[in-house]
This record gives sequence, structure tokens and C-alpha cells, in this order.
Amino acid sequence: GRSGRQQLVLFLGSNIGNFIPAQAQNMFRGVWRNLRDGDRALVGFDLKKDINKLQLAYNDRDGITSDFNMNLLRRINTELNAQFDLDRFQHVGTFNPRLGAMESHLFSLQEQHVRIEALDKAFFFDAYEPVHLEYSFKYTRKDIASMAAASGFDVIKNFSDSGENLVDSMWVVRKEQC
Repeated sequence: GRSGRQQLVLFLGSNIGNFIPAQAQNMFRGVWRNLRDGDRALVGFDLKKDINKLQLAYNDRDGITSDFNMNLLRRINTELNAQFDLDRFQHVGTFNPRLGAMESHLFSLQEQHVRIEALDKAFFFDAYEPVHLEYSFKYTRKDIASMAAASGFDVIKNFSDSGENLVDSMWVVRKEQC
């Protein structure tokens, strides 16, 4: 059995942004089901901010984000014995205002077939065909409060960096109201 002590769940680093909001809410509702009234969660969120700042972060001059995403192809090459030519792909990060999310894509720069030996399959890519890699949803403080409430939590306090880029939101379980 569980101890009688208060529990704290940590979900840091704004990883929640990689979940579609409905999936995030379902996950938090599952966490809520396994906690008791008064238990807490500390959740990291990336805040919505100037679109140009977001675009620069995902399309940085040093190519850090591009390298990070191209590493997916490197790993497929190594671990699944594939023949992706990384020079034939381009990374692009774009903001989708309808979703409130940055999207990362790799675009095939030409028509090409890529064989993945471990799957015994070849895949065809059209020129400029996008391969969607990730969503990174951004939140407002109101979005965070709505997510907490819909999941069975109340926001106790938000801790932010000095630039208002990120929030670690402290939530408390409220069982009696649900």
C-alpha cells in the first residue's frame, strides 16, 4: 500500500508540449486517478510568445535543432540499416497558429527511394514532401489553468523564468469537486 504522505508528481522540461492537448489532458486525468486529495504535480510548460522568437528557436543559425531532428535519420540508418542521405533532406520549423504549436518537419529535397533493410521495405519521397516529426504546443497561463481544471487539479502557483518563456505550474489534486 501507499504511505500516508503527500505525493508529488514531476513532469518537467515542457515535455508536455509534445502531446496534443487532449492527450495531455487524458494523461493528467490518469495521474489524477492515482493520487489523493491534496497531492501535487509540478508541470513544465513552454509559453506562447513572439512568433519570430519561436521561429528563430526552431530554425537557429547554428543548426542545433536541425541536427537534433536529422539525428532521427542517422539513428534509423544505424539501428535499422537504412540508407537515408541526410544531404537530401532539409529541416524546417514552422508555427501553426490554429494549433498554437511549433511543428518540425524534414523535407525531401528531391524525389528519392530510401531502403530500410530491417523492415525489408523501400519508401518513396516526392520532392519537397514533408515528414512531420513533432508538435511542440505552446500555452498561455489561461490554457494551463484550463488544463489543470479539466484534469481534476487546481493551480496553486506558477513559477516563471525572468523572460516569461517557461512556466513550472504547481497543481494540487481536488477530489471533492470532481
